Amino acid sequence: MSKCLKDTMTEFNISLEKIHLVVRDIAANMVAGDAQTCVKDLLSTCKQIVGYFNHSPSAFVKYKEHQKNHYYLLERIQEQKTAIIAYCSDNVNPSCLGNNAECKNILSARNATASIIIPNV
Repeated sequence: MSKCLKDTMTEFNISLEKIHLVVRDIAANMVAGDAQTCVKDLLSTCKQIVGYFNHSPSAFVKYKEHQKNHYYLLERIQEQKTAIIAYCSDNVNPSCLGNNAECKNILSARNATASIIIPNV
């Protein structure tokens, strides 16, 4: 809401120094915006999850091990990124994908190489 007000003030050439107070009515859209029930629900769920792991040492140990395994997996994938891209460019056959949308996603990927794009042109 703050950004929107600042943008509007800028649009009408009103300097920020001239605004000292913003007053609003109890319109339903403003109340709903202030309530942010989805954020409150998310925070409540997060607190419950954290509470569960804080009160269950065995669950916390399993969580830490699981987290560590995922971290090592992602770290290894990051290390091997160049090799994986090279393998995919040599071995992925877009014609066998069958779905044009999936092929489009491969070709428009940020790390798409010429060896992937040229055979599909």
